[in-house]
Amino acid sequence: MSRNKQVLNLIPEEDFLLIGIHCQWEAYRVAYLLNKELDLRLKRDFSDLDFQYKHATAFYPVFHYNDEKAYREYYLVGNKFQGISQPESTSSELFGSEIVFTASLIPEHKTVDYILKVEEADGNLSPKGLASKINAIPQIRIAYAINTETLKSKENLIFN
Repeated sequence: MSRNKQVLNLIPEEDFLLIGIHCQWEAYRVAYLLNKELDLRLKRDFSDLDFQYKHATAFYPVFHYNDEKAYREYYLVGNKFQGISQPESTSSELFGSEIVFTASLIPEHKTVDYILKVEEADGNLSPKGLASKINAIPQIRIAYAINTETLKSKENLIFN
C-alpha cells in the first residue's frame, strides 16, 4: 500500500492598512509631522527599500515604529523615485547616454508621494479616522485610505 503525502503551505494574510499621502516635503519632514501629530516615533531604517529595474536601481526611504502597547507597526515609505539610468552603450556611441528614470513603489498609485503602512494585530484602527487625522496637518495636501483588497503590488510592501 502506497502512502499519499500532501503538504499544505499556508501563507498567512497580514492584516494591514495603507494611507496614501500627498506632500511635497522630504521624507524626514513628513515623518516628523506624523510623529508630532499622531504621537508616533518613526525612525529612519538603516537601509532603504531597493528595487532593481532594467537599467537602474530605485531606492525608497523607509521609516519604522513598533508600538508595542497597541500591537501595531508603522512604516512610512516613499513612493516615488527619480534618478539617472545608464543604458548599455552601443557601438555608435562613445559614451552611454544618461536618461532620467522615474519609478513608483506602488505603480497603481503613481501620484502618491508617501505610503503609511500600519500592521496591526487586532484590526481596530479605522483607516478613514487615521486619514482624517493626517489631513488635519496643514503641510499635507491630502491623505486617504488605499484599498488593499484590489492592490496588485502587495508584494512590494513586504519589508521584513
